[in-house]
Amino acid sequence: MIEVSQTAATALRESLQFSGIEPNKGLRLTQDAENLLLEVDSPRESDRVVWFKKAPILIINRELEHSIGEGLIDVEEGIAVNHLVLRRENAAPHNEYGLPHSPAFSERCYETSAKS
Repeated sequence: MIEVSQTAATALRESLQFSGIEPNKGLRLTQDAENLLLEVDSPRESDRVVWFKKAPILIINRELEHSIGEGLIDVEEGIAVNHLVLRRENAAPHNEYGLPHSPAFSERCYETSAKS
């Protein structure tokens, strides 16, 4: 499963708001031959959606998510600009709650598959 850190969720939500994107739209994770991309889109019934502050921030096609595997979308600080990154934590040990025990996974958003 691909998860989103609190920092990345805030950045994605602010980006959508500042860009004037409709509140019912989010960013769809897509893939071309070499890169993962984010595109503005509306959730579909077959998608998994990550919600933040009652708005969709990340839309993931379940087949694409399965092919990518586990990871965490996070923010990496750069010299001039911060970047979104996909952190791979497949081998991370798990804590007593079954969650990955890693600093990268310590801040996470609550996720749901569909809006209730």
